[in-house]
Amino acid sequence: MIKLLHIHDCASWQQAQQNLEEALAALGVTEGFETVLMTTGSQSLAEDFGGSPTITRDGIDIFGHSDPIEDLACRIYFTPEGLRGSPSTDMILQALEKRPHQ
Repeated sequence: MIKLLHIHDCASWQQAQQNLEEALAALGVTEGFETVLMTTGSQSLAEDFGGSPTITRDGIDIFGHSDPIEDLACRIYFTPEGLRGSPSTDMILQALEKRPHQ
């Protein structure tokens, strides 16, 4: 199960959603994904939330992060185009290929 975790105050999740849709289409993945609005710190710990937006597969952040994050905050990604609020389609493609279903 793929999930896109986000908070209300972080608009970058919408670009992440578009990029995730493109990546899944390119991979021929038909399972779809669920978007989840994060509202509490305990929820963020339970969902392996790394900041908004976070993409998980089988409950694990596909990009990883160092420590459990209880704060409901935006996330910054290091992309080939520089710092961005969401991962690029290519980044998502590579991460999903490295983290197959468990």
